[in-house]
Amino acid sequence: MSLTGINDVNGVDCSDGTDNTLSTNSAEHKRTHLGMAYRANNLYSILNAGTAYLQFKTGAKTTHLKQLGIVVDLNTIVVSLIEAPVITNGTTVVTPYNANRTSSNTSVATLFSNPSGISAGTTIDADLIPAATGGNREPGIMSPADVEWMLKPNTNYVIQMTNQGSTTSQVSMKLLWYEQ
Repeated sequence: MSLTGINDVNGVDCSDGTDNTLSTNSAEHKRTHLGMAYRANNLYSILNAGTAYLQFKTGAKTTHLKQLGIVVDLNTIVVSLIEAPVITNGTTVVTPYNANRTSSNTSVATLFSNPSGISAGTTIDADLIPAATGGNREPGIMSPADVEWMLKPNTNYVIQMTNQGSTTSQVSMKLLWYEQ
């Protein structure tokens, strides 16, 4: 019996593609192999009581934002995901990379680290990332492992990071998404 053509709810073939057996890998793992998954990262230095932004402009495909990982050093950071804000497009590109480095597929999303004039929009998610703690200054970390936002096509999203502290904070952001 052949198992080719068995698809998950998103239309991704669940067979392993080699011997007609059912794959036990996650859908995300399969999407990475198919060249549908993308990663981007950026580093920020956020002044005390300051705010930094990442503009995530989706393309014609549905974008599934799977991971938003944030690491902070000294201060508590509030992170918000804002849908369809009024915005002046950024000019500093954050390059998305295909998670399958052998794939020639490119993301339809565009990312900028310096949008401005941000107002309105709908805050669809917000989290508080605590400051680094402990004698060895372990970083504050946010990395929801399996929280998915299906973002609207051709829509601006902004990830807003606000430093709640009284000193400059270093922030690392990593994103993982797939498109279909």
